[in-house]
Amino acid sequence: MTKIDATSEYFLHLLCAGLRGTAPLPVPDGVSMEKVYKLSKLHRVDDVVFAALKYLDQKPEFYERWYKRHCMAITRSATQLYEHGQICRALTEAGVQVLPYKGIVLKSYYPEASMRFMSDIDMLYVVPGEDHERVRAVMESLGYTTEQFGTGVHDTYHKPPLMSVELHRVIFSPDADGYLSNADYISAATQGADGAMALPLPYLYFATLSHLVKHLRTDAADLRSVIDLYLLRSAMNAQQIAETDALCARASLDKTDRVMQAIALAIFEQQAPDAHTQGCISYLLRSPADRLGADAKYLGSYQKGDSVGTAKLRYYLHLVLPGYTYMKKSYPVLCKAPVLLPFAWLWRWVDVLLHQRGRAKRALHRFDSLDAADTSRAKDDLAMFGLE
Repeated sequence: MTKIDATSEYFLHLLCAGLRGTAPLPVPDGVSMEKVYKLSKLHRVDDVVFAALKYLDQKPEFYERWYKRHCMAITRSATQLYEHGQICRALTEAGVQVLPYKGIVLKSYYPEASMRFMSDIDMLYVVPGEDHERVRAVMESLGYTTEQFGTGVHDTYHKPPLMSVELHRVIFSPDADGYLSNADYISAATQGADGAMALPLPYLYFATLSHLVKHLRTDAADLRSVIDLYLLRSAMNAQQIAETDALCARASLDKTDRVMQAIALAIFEQQAPDAHTQGCISYLLRSPADRLGADAKYLGSYQKGDSVGTAKLRYYLHLVLPGYTYMKKSYPVLCKAPVLLPFAWLWRWVDVLLHQRGRAKRALHRFDSLDAADTSRAKDDLAMFGLE
């Protein structure tokens, strides 16, 4: 069985106590509360853990610093919720169909909204006649600056000091993940009280699981995702659970979902984990800080059974000449005029040379130190979660 050190064990204990609103055990001897603090920040759950600290008779030395982060979390969350309401109303009045998802919706399932940290608000939108400029005009009328528009799968808006909003034209591309399409999510959604659309619990759960799978495959996952799934499933009735299980089975994610359920039960309901679940928990604990492991997983997606050298070559070719599927997400005009692909490549190269040379250089050297052993370990990590 994979051994989890005492500090990590206590971190998980505090995470459970904070989420369930129970008093934690005193800090055990040998446990570093500074490391607990760092783990909490790394997994973006420091406000959940903070909720347990108030019960401790002997507070950590840097409790005041943690308390300030808690106050900032409350302020950030309140601002995001207020701005979300303003955006939904304004876009709906402008005839835009809006479907919020991810963090801004998941907040309502936490004991306190501030516990669910998010860096930005994500919303899917559908506008009549693909009049995206209408959406841009609404956002700018609300005081937002446009940071990205007309490229990629979403437009990005910012308002100081902390508001960042991603308005998506697609949630997940069927070309990329093979799961549900935009139309599937839109048709399942119902009208909310504020005019925005709302996903039924099974579809919200499936979107959350799909997002986690994307991170498991390409970079890193954290324990915040485990909390999201645990709280969503806890809120379901039997019929919703059956519908959720059917969605997961249809996408061949049922094994992954069972693994995540076992992890959640071990952490939040103190069910004794088997060796496999313990190994998965250990992996998630270290995953956000494991840059080498994240790179190995991403390189593995280019391997396709061939050598590491061939995978690196495919990656370099992707950097220079991305395929049509990838390019049409960055340049939506290609959906209507695929013949413009060579010109889009040229425009992309010019943009990289003028604005992203440093980023391009880092991308070229990203996998220099990786070898076959690294990609093999990455495949084993994915296999633990029922993924290939």
